[in-house]
Amino acid sequence: MTDERLKADLFGLKGRLFTLPAGADFIGELACTLIEATNARSVPENLADALIFVPNRRSARALAARLFQELGRPGFLPPDIRPLGDAGDNDPALLGELADVDIRPPMPAGGRLGALAKLVMHWHEVRGKHLTLASAVAVARDLGRLLDQAALAGSVEWGQLSSQVEDKDLAQHWQVSVEFLAIISDLWPALLDENGYSDTHDQDRLLAEALCARWERTPPTSPVIIAGSTG
Repeated sequence: MTDERLKADLFGLKGRLFTLPAGADFIGELACTLIEATNARSVPENLADALIFVPNRRSARALAARLFQELGRPGFLPPDIRPLGDAGDNDPALLGELADVDIRPPMPAGGRLGALAKLVMHWHEVRGKHLTLASAVAVARDLGRLLDQAALAGSVEWGQLSSQVEDKDLAQHWQVSVEFLAIISDLWPALLDENGYSDTHDQDRLLAEALCARWERTPPTSPVIIAGSTG
């Protein structure tokens, strides 16, 4: 494929979808494709106005390093590389663009784990059970991962869980599980509201939705590339 054809395909007005074979060097292939599509070896500043989303901060650092390795010389202006799905660590540039959007700050990671662990210990205490701090922290981590998965899914109807176990042979066993999950369906949202926080991935999702809405109103004029996303 010629450079002009590649540039037209990659940066054309119509959306484009490209794939890499399994086992391919994702960062290396992405960097080389970007360089070829923009003729950045001859005109390094061609990449400067591109906005590139990658899965996480590690990918962002790796792509930036590879581009500098290939093009790092006087006149090279790196593109704007942002993490697309870095849990719990929002991109300052994106927050700056959306400063006018009313989104509560996420609870810090350490505070989140500690708060969940306290809720877990309290749940056991009111039922006359003892749970060590180490066990509570381990359970809190599992609950945190469940919250993350639910937030990324967009919407989970936790309240419907109880209706799935009523009048069943295993109802008593599952009812305990439903009551335990009330920690994240009822207690956790209340705690966040009381302290003025959002949950980590809730903020990530809301920011992404707000950015999409803004782009629908005012489409970006520079190239936007989303790399390494599964959906």
